[in-house]
Amino acid sequence: MKKKILFVMYSLTGGGAEKALVNLLNMIDYEKYDVTLQLFENRGMNLEYLPEQVTLRPALKTKTWLMSGLGTFVKASINNKKIALLIKRLCASIKIKLKKEATSAYTSMLNWNVIKNDFPIEEEKFDIAVAFIQDTPLYYVVDCVNADKKLGWMHIDYSKINNPLKAESEKYYKKLDSFITISEKCVDSLQAAYPNLDNIRLLYNLNSPELIYSLSDRDPLDGMDTDIPTVLSIGRMTEQKGYDFAIEAAAIMKKADVKFKWYIMGAGPLENELRDMVKQLDVEDVVIFMGLRSNPYPYIKAATVVAQTSRYEGKSVVLDEAKILKKPILVTNYNSAPDQISNGKDGIIVDMTPQAIADGLSQLLTDEEKRKSLSDGLESFAEQQAYWLNKHYEIFEGKN
Repeated sequence: MKKKILFVMYSLTGGGAEKALVNLLNMIDYEKYDVTLQLFENRGMNLEYLPEQVTLRPALKTKTWLMSGLGTFVKASINNKKIALLIKRLCASIKIKLKKEATSAYTSMLNWNVIKNDFPIEEEKFDIAVAFIQDTPLYYVVDCVNADKKLGWMHIDYSKINNPLKAESEKYYKKLDSFITISEKCVDSLQAAYPNLDNIRLLYNLNSPELIYSLSDRDPLDGMDTDIPTVLSIGRMTEQKGYDFAIEAAAIMKKADVKFKWYIMGAGPLENELRDMVKQLDVEDVVIFMGLRSNPYPYIKAATVVAQTSRYEGKSVVLDEAKILKKPILVTNYNSAPDQISNGKDGIIVDMTPQAIADGLSQLLTDEEKRKSLSDGLESFAEQQAYWLNKHYEIFEGKN
């Protein structure tokens, strides 16, 4: 008899965790599992890649006003005579506004504490419930889902999280059968933060080779010039991704007469600032912003080098996608980089400075033999996905 499994996620936008979930859902054995997906919002470019076997529920935000914005919440609270609840929400909002650098972990916990006792409890029973990302989806699975086994995912390096409500979060983590994270460094950071947790497990993010291969040939290139060597970077335009390093590196390479174009795929809060920086450093001819693309794989396949100039990562889905397509990779030396890249074998790791990035890329763009050597080092990566899929099954079944 099939086991019923529920996955819970915010949405299916273009982030790494969202891609990892879609890849898992494209690889999972539907002879063994009856899969339901609950999103807080049924939106995002990855929705189109959901397998037909997945039952997609109506969005949580359409089911209850408790998850609405503050304005709607105020009106609904008054209409439903929930004045005490309204006062709690207003107090939480004031705390968030007063808190310097309020993080998503802090905001999510405060807001969940307001609504959790009024939030509807799941009626349907599942064998396994999976919160595929930290914060509110995890709290929802613990408090509101009826399941024999509950799993939660942490997709980032916990040492980079400023969480003043750490003790409250720990109470939730302890209630999970397995608390899963995605790299050795992420395991270390979680164990350092929560030494009393004995349920922390390592599972690498999955990538579906079949899906990636098929999508890499599906759509034509739009806006990428492949007549000269190309660098491709993919990710949200935030401080974490280090695009300021990339733009400065591009200026160094241009000054040194290196022939290249550097394409940046993504969007985010720093986009205008980064565009201004490109103008100031006079690299508009070599740094091209591509915006969001629902299918990045033809561009990864066509690029000469894939570069990730991040300040920190948990485990990059983009790098794994590039590895499946056997692309030469350059990354900066953030904490978890060695968990994904064996320096000199299947990619190169450089210091987190514009000069080091420029030097590394200049070498890769001009040395065809070096690029071939790195691509050859990725020969067996696609085959490793089956191993990690089986590790997922072991945790689903309580064997690990």
